[in-house]
Amino acid sequence: MCVSDAYVGELVDRLTTCGAEVEVLVYSVPELTSRHQWRQTLTYVHKLLHQSGVYFLLAGTRATAMNTLARVNSFDRGSDRTTNFRHLSHWLVLTDVSAPQRLLPAVDSLENVVLVALPTQHQRIARIGELVDFLGSGIGARFNLTSQELKGKSDTELKEDVVGYIKKLLDDHKDTLNMYTLTEVRHMARFARVHAKDIPHSGLGNKLFPNKKYKWNGVRLLISTKPWPGYVEKSTVANKTAYSGMCIDLLHSMVDAVNFTYTIEEVEDGEWGALVNGSWTGLVRQLKDRVIDIALADIGIHASRDAVMDFIYPAYKTEDIDILYRLHNETDLSLKDLTTPLQPIVLVTIAVCLGVVTVLYVVVEYADILLETRWRPRQLPVLLWKAVWYMLGSILSQGGSLRARSCSGRMLVSSWWLFCLVFAAMYNANLTVSFCVQRTVTPFSSLEEMLRTSDYTWGMFNGSINTLLFGTSRNPLFKETYKRMMEFTKTDPGVLSKDLDSQLHRVINSKYAFISSRNTLKVMVERAPKGVVLTTVGETIHPSGVALGVPTDSPLLPELEWVMRNIQETGIMQHWDSQYWNTTPKATAAFRLGGEPLPLTKLTSIFLITGFGLSTALFVLVIESVFQKILTKARKK
Repeated sequence: MCVSDAYVGELVDRLTTCGAEVEVLVYSVPELTSRHQWRQTLTYVHKLLHQSGVYFLLAGTRATAMNTLARVNSFDRGSDRTTNFRHLSHWLVLTDVSAPQRLLPAVDSLENVVLVALPTQHQRIARIGELVDFLGSGIGARFNLTSQELKGKSDTELKEDVVGYIKKLLDDHKDTLNMYTLTEVRHMARFARVHAKDIPHSGLGNKLFPNKKYKWNGVRLLISTKPWPGYVEKSTVANKTAYSGMCIDLLHSMVDAVNFTYTIEEVEDGEWGALVNGSWTGLVRQLKDRVIDIALADIGIHASRDAVMDFIYPAYKTEDIDILYRLHNETDLSLKDLTTPLQPIVLVTIAVCLGVVTVLYVVVEYADILLETRWRPRQLPVLLWKAVWYMLGSILSQGGSLRARSCSGRMLVSSWWLFCLVFAAMYNANLTVSFCVQRTVTPFSSLEEMLRTSDYTWGMFNGSINTLLFGTSRNPLFKETYKRMMEFTKTDPGVLSKDLDSQLHRVINSKYAFISSRNTLKVMVERAPKGVVLTTVGETIHPSGVALGVPTDSPLLPELEWVMRNIQETGIMQHWDSQYWNTTPKATAAFRLGGEPLPLTKLTSIFLITGFGLSTALFVLVIESVFQKILTKARKK
């Protein structure tokens, strides 16, 4: 094709402009003789320019071009996930090659390569050398120089010189050159011819580098995860492992946005990442050792973690740390429960009323008997005894066979019965409620109060953000919480169990408090058996953001953060949050219509009361029988 001034100018403009400033690095390839020099040079170039894309103009012989491309081609595989020349580098290669397909082995791991096949005349090669010499002498050095280090040349002047010499090299319209671009890298890579008529006057990138429109072009990434409710949930479908959850939705959005494939594996030790004896565990260790590309889990953001890995910001969720414990109910009935509806002052008042009414009744009735001379006078002790039992029976809604003879006595008894009926109704209602409604005991209402309890232990998931936060914090409450928890582990290592069901079992069956994020605590409340009431303190102990992670200085980070920002700004994240974390609290009824079957253990004290009453009655019966026999013998004598 014929390369015009405009095309060459725009090509070089695109290939030498990165962001707002022009950064031009010029290297003499023949002087990069050792592997160390190549590694140092390519690492420096990538670190400096990778966020805007790395643009290369390679001019030289076929051997030089193939050697350079081959070194860059294999560089990513040995860079420990620190470079991404495959997707981020763009190459304009000017060399004397008649069969471009011969260069394919040298670019099988690159995606954006444009090849300009120069004629093989010696003068052309000489003029390529002339270009290199000019650039070297014009800039004043051949290594590690940026536009800010030019000697007397501005960015614009340097770019104009480069454009001018490229146009001079290609000789403008005099020669017809062949231009090829790398295509079909996902299937069978090949160099395809590019025609002048197909290249517009703007947007050269999509035509010269067609693979750019496929983003990461289906590259396979290794992803490690930790299954956790709501975030990554593991299931088996048709004998195959399947994952779902908020993190998986995030992953699918990233795949759609930047086009990659992936393999998911689970972290071996089942931890998010904790610092143990100077070494990291879990997902953080994998990122630090650079053995994975992405950590897909609810990794809590912490400064110590950020020092050995990179979080993908913005954080996709904020977790509030809280405390979960069981509300223990007073289920066993006792003698004290019979007086629970009444305050002590009420009991004293009723006893006084009983005594007063009994005495008044005896006085009224005995006075009436004395006035009635035709009636046989009753013995005062007998009347008092019967009055006492009658008034006491009235309180218990039982009454007796005693009948008032006087009008004043009947009025007194009627008033007493009205009082007893109202009292019995109120007492029965309150007693019924005290039996039906579960009485709960709140042991503490804050972290500080929990530390003051002596009968509770507590724990958290080992390797979680909580162990890291409490273990490294300077907050006195946090330090004391962690210190005492470590003391608990000496007798009960299970307080640091990583299993959710194991921690739930401890909360249900013992006086044990569990510290974790509220979303995790909600899951535990949902899994609690029927009739078990779990609750949280309600204190926001510490808010902690959670995010995905990549190895430090990962070239994947800029585009993944771009995807995260778009998800946040479009409201998709809020939709997922409401989908996987329903914020509506779970209703826990104090009692239900019809109640629940009473267990035998709940009635033990009632049976004891009944047994005590029967035993007392039998004892009195024996005493009465003996006393009656003594009286009978006395009368016979």
